[in-house]
Amino acid sequence: MNHSDPQETVTNAFDRDELQQYLGDRITNEHLTRRHQREHRKATLRRREWRGWSAKLTSKRWLLRQGLKLSGLSGFGRHNALDVQTTLNTIYLPTLPKALDGLCILHMSDFHIDMIDGLGDRIVAQLQSLTPDLTLITGDFRDRSYGPARDCLHLIQPIADAISSECYAVLGNHDSLGLVPGLETMGINVLLNESASVFIGNDIIELAGVDDPSYFGCDDLGKATAGLSSQHALRILMAHSPHRLKEAAAAGFNLYLCGHTHGGQVCLPGGKPLMKSIGKVEWRYCSGNWQYDELFGYTSRGAGTSLAPVRFNCPPEITLHELRRG
Repeated sequence: MNHSDPQETVTNAFDRDELQQYLGDRITNEHLTRRHQREHRKATLRRREWRGWSAKLTSKRWLLRQGLKLSGLSGFGRHNALDVQTTLNTIYLPTLPKALDGLCILHMSDFHIDMIDGLGDRIVAQLQSLTPDLTLITGDFRDRSYGPARDCLHLIQPIADAISSECYAVLGNHDSLGLVPGLETMGINVLLNESASVFIGNDIIELAGVDDPSYFGCDDLGKATAGLSSQHALRILMAHSPHRLKEAAAAGFNLYLCGHTHGGQVCLPGGKPLMKSIGKVEWRYCSGNWQYDELFGYTSRGAGTSLAPVRFNCPPEITLHELRRG
């Protein structure tokens, strides 16, 4: 199936037949069914969410927004949320091939592009001066987590146009499978428990990406690594969240890139998060650089926001990683 315009791609998250035709044997029937059922369940729950006053009172989103309005901090928080900056980060990898010393990887995550007007322009402005060797996006392209993908694709298009290198992505817990055809039309290659060999000069990066391991639980590291062959190349795993870091270390990956946590998004001075919803993952793996055994990782604070379009003491970022041998 050839899609020439992302606006004409699959826009209904639940159009299973069209997705199955587009994806073919890239995705198992079990994976497709699980995604379909959970997306449908999420849509049903969200439609019911605002029907009663009691439901509003138990909604984190509603409570947070009301608190911000009452405190008068909404405007300041919104200003912070749009102040997207490029973080320059150096990662030292002892086994990095000499030919890849100095490799630059642009890492972006958690756009939630439909949450706050103007965010896309701020991201594009940062991208104009960047010339990475490879671009990796670790999920949550949109905030509204069900329904047609058309509006989200329209907002992502300028970002895709501004990316100057080969680009790969994975889906997050807010992303519909229906986004995949449109993203790939834009040149963003989505890895659905898949792998790719990326050639940088005469050397190879072995890249694997798993589907969302948190809400959807559709990650399959075994399937994602099945196509990896070289034991001497740089091996990178992309996942939306840090939930699979132990498995990645056991599988021999050198680098793990993820997001999902927003770095807390709303933090006290000094960066202590007021909001944590990361399951059993220790917080030290949930923002910035970390190491687990021989695995090095980075959890992005993300470029966007969720629950409310604000940030405090936790600036949004896109990250340019420079890999060094050492």
